[in-house]
Amino acid sequence: MEMNLEGRQSGERIVIHCCGRIVYREEAVAIWRVVQQALQYSQEVVLDFAQVEIVDSAGLGGLVVAHSLAAEQGKLLKIVSANRSVQELFELTNLASVFETYPNLSAALETRNWAANA
Repeated sequence: MEMNLEGRQSGERIVIHCCGRIVYREEAVAIWRVVQQALQYSQEVVLDFAQVEIVDSAGLGGLVVAHSLAAEQGKLLKIVSANRSVQELFELTNLASVFETYPNLSAALETRNWAANA
């Protein structure tokens, strides 16, 4: 399944709904480019992984780039609703302590961590 990214404004944040696979080539690059664009308009970007099937090493690299872009600007990147295999990948690569992850979109939207960074 090809990856699809759809963003929408949700209050003071941009939520990007990701669908498909975040894998080698265009998908891995697309994820950080979309985050980069969203950071121009928001202090916080939320990646909704509810419909993400798999993330490979290239996709993981794209997420690291996206996280770095946000951190360099003093902004936040959150990941929500990652499936078990994606969560395990974050744990195995020790990125679970780097990425801000939440079990669902509601939990991520309830937090305003970026206000402390402003």
